[in-house]
Amino acid sequence: MDFNEHKNTSFGAAQATCIGLAAPITAAEAMRLVEAWTDLSETRRRDLRSAISGTVKMCGLPATSVIMTPAFLSPRVVAKPPAGYGLSDQRHSAVLSGLRFVLRRLGVHAPFRVAFVPAWEALRERLGHFEQTALAAWFRFATVEGILPCDVEASTIDQFERWARERTL
Repeated sequence: MDFNEHKNTSFGAAQATCIGLAAPITAAEAMRLVEAWTDLSETRRRDLRSAISGTVKMCGLPATSVIMTPAFLSPRVVAKPPAGYGLSDQRHSAVLSGLRFVLRRLGVHAPFRVAFVPAWEALRERLGHFEQTALAAWFRFATVEGILPCDVEASTIDQFERWARERTL
């Protein structure tokens, strides 16, 4: 389900809050919002609350001080290897996966699955698997931002860096 298609008005308020029209959403508020996501199973909501709780622990701050934006969270949750947070690789991966889902649902994280425009898809197909993987975020950025290969210039790299820092973990 697309975020904008959801009927629950608290989602619109959450999205508006996250994108700068009001104060950002905190982890404490996100926990309450997850409870209202009744289109998800109770198990999924429990897992998402657990991911938020794990994020709070990794940040080492109270839930009311953890801002639910990639720019705030990235340096705090991916700065160290999982063991540095006292987590197994599997638990760290689960926390980050759940966190990304919540951030996308709040409208502050870039989409993961994007159908690349034909011009980017044609270039991607010419690359090997390693290169495709390495450039996946670039292809998503360019597609989401409506940038075609012929439009790329030096400043586009700066735009990409800002987008990656502000919109992705």
